[in-house]
Amino acid sequence: MQHVATRDRVVFLTIDDGIVRDPAFLALVRREHLPVTVFITDSVLSGTHAAYFRALQAAGAVIENHTVSHPDLTRVPATERRRQICAAQAEDRRIFGRAPTLFRPPYGAVSPAVISTALGCGVHAVIGWDAVMPQSGSLQTWNGRPRLHRGDIVLMHFLAGLTGQVQRLQRLARDQHLRFALLENYV
Repeated sequence: MQHVATRDRVVFLTIDDGIVRDPAFLALVRREHLPVTVFITDSVLSGTHAAYFRALQAAGAVIENHTVSHPDLTRVPATERRRQICAAQAEDRRIFGRAPTLFRPPYGAVSPAVISTALGCGVHAVIGWDAVMPQSGSLQTWNGRPRLHRGDIVLMHFLAGLTGQVQRLQRLARDQHLRFALLENYV
């Protein structure tokens, strides 16, 4: 799923990986009650890093599955594909108190085998994207439209500058009379 068919004037903010944990982004989510779906790579949760994502969850973010260590699942054996997805399900349940319901394959690398494995591990939907807000520059879309439209799933990453990227996306959404909504509420 790269887009949500909806009549509501909403777009979906999704953020992947978890490499950079910016306190300013956490403050933005708290202050603005920003609905965000986080696809976490479990390998970044070592040590005290899980506390940042638990704080994001407490602020309203929903934590979802992005594998244990971020491989291209179309290029690994079936047993490794299953381990990457199912082990992340179990670890996320342990750390965040709920099993993910959504899964995003790293690199957007999806195949029938990846979808089947994800569903077999207990997720309800495999999620892609149809727009990206880059670290600099303007919105990029893969849908042939140069602007946001209702139901767009926007991809970002936990990298330096995330807070500024999100604020640019917020302005763009407001200018187009759209609001953010939780992807989990529409899938």
